Amino acid sequence: MIKSLIFDIGGVLVFKNSQVPKKQKVNTLLTKFLEKIKRKYTLYSLSNIDEEFHKETKRKGIYKVFKKNYSSYLTGIEKPNKKAFSMVLKENKLNLKQTLFVDDKQDNINVAEKLGIKSILFKDNAQFFRDLKKLGIK
Repeated sequence: MIKSLIFDIGGVLVFKNSQVPKKQKVNTLLTKFLEKIKRKYTLYSLSNIDEEFHKETKRKGIYKVFKKNYSSYLTGIEKPNKKAFSMVLKENKLNLKQTLFVDDKQDNINVAEKLGIKSILFKDNAQFFRDLKKLGIK
């Protein structure tokens, strides 16, 4: 049974705007869903983002949905380094078998799965919600 979810930010919850690099496009459907499930599941973020992207994400209030946020800009550890995953798991005393990791990069998914963390490769909202439903998360 899943009790905790760890989400990537860039490419899952927030997308860079190719026309205006300093602008971000928020995945509002997924953000609203996380607001809805945060009473039932403990949510964390784990992202490889630079200072500018981190500050803009914070300004938009994206981080508020998570219990704790882990940004490579602040931690100095980037995925797919297993230390990034271990830090989140250890600091929050998360059970590997009860944790789900969501990311848009296969390399990051591979490392999480090698550690024993169930994972979903995010491609788009429709696919993501189908995969969640298979795991019994609604």
